[in-house]
Amino acid sequence: MYGTVRYTVARRTRDVGIGVAASLLFGIGTFDPVALAGAPLVLGVTAWLAAYLPARRASRVDPLAALRTD
Repeated sequence: MYGTVRYTVARRTRDVGIGVAASLLFGIGTFDPVALAGAPLVLGVTAWLAAYLPARRASRVDPLAALRTD
């Protein structure tokens, strides 16, 4: 009995994970083009800002002033 239940649960674990994730996506289909294009776009813009803002601040520092502080 234990082996049968264990085997059944092991086979259905992925199904349960997909069902919990599907319930969190309100009104979004499996192949929704807006979601598929929007998610990488948002992540890309966030990564670009995370790299650009500190680089811009660092490029405005006077190198001689930075060397004098050390």
